[in-house]
Amino acid sequence: MINRRNIEIERKYLIDKAPRFASRYKGTMILQGYIGDGKTELRLRKYGKRYFATVKVGKGLKRSEFETEISKKQFKSLWPAVGRYLKKKRYLIPYRCCGKKYTIDLDRYYGKLYGLVTAEVEFGSEREANAFKPPDWFGKDLTGNEAFSNSMLAKSKRVPKI
Repeated sequence: MINRRNIEIERKYLIDKAPRFASRYKGTMILQGYIGDGKTELRLRKYGKRYFATVKVGKGLKRSEFETEISKKQFKSLWPAVGRYLKKKRYLIPYRCCGKKYTIDLDRYYGKLYGLVTAEVEFGSEREANAFKPPDWFGKDLTGNEAFSNSMLAKSKRVPKI
């Protein structure tokens, strides 16, 4: 199954303290690793019991993304090429803003990034992303902050300073 989402428009936020209600939502463990360094990279992801290969091109708010679901066997055969990886648990939280429904991807990181919590929201257009009013429990907007991109977090030895 191929899911081609040609353009990804996404904002990312730092969460100083995750809201208590987040624990009401079922979290899913994610293991993701990266191949490549720079403008184009391949991300391998184990999301629960499903596996994906994603090519990402570009940085910041808007970038190209091509994703395909792969088998566990394919994932395992590609994983040794991964140079850096991270583990996190994702909670999908519904949110209404500006007359639209969104899903907040709340991520709690593990291992060397333990304690880091971020939230990501995807949009249909840049205009929609710019009109978005985050909930008051969101912290600093990290969109475009290279140090907090998942590929750079996977490379870092600790949570980056803001």
